[in-house]
Amino acid sequence: MKVIENEKGNYTISPKVFKDIAQISLDNNPDVCPGKKDDYIGIKFDDNDNLTVNVSLRLKQGCDVIKTCSRLQDNIKDNLNLMAGVECANINIDIQGFTSK
Repeated sequence: MKVIENEKGNYTISPKVFKDIAQISLDNNPDVCPGKKDDYIGIKFDDNDNLTVNVSLRLKQGCDVIKTCSRLQDNIKDNLNLMAGVECANINIDIQGFTSK
């Protein structure tokens, strides 16, 4: 759980929300093979409350891996900031392989 304080009080955000935001960020990319977010998206807060997102996925054959990963990192970072007001310290992407689908 992430507790966020503001002048009006506090609110908490479940790790599932961060997974959902990361999933939304991946869904719109045609080079990413679909999967279940519980299988390949991990959310972790360290002792200093810094957020790390770990993503393991497969890409479609023939895509530019470097550009795709950079775009995914940007999308996840931007969406977490926009939708949850949280800055992400690290977004790690682990490419598991390729698929022709």
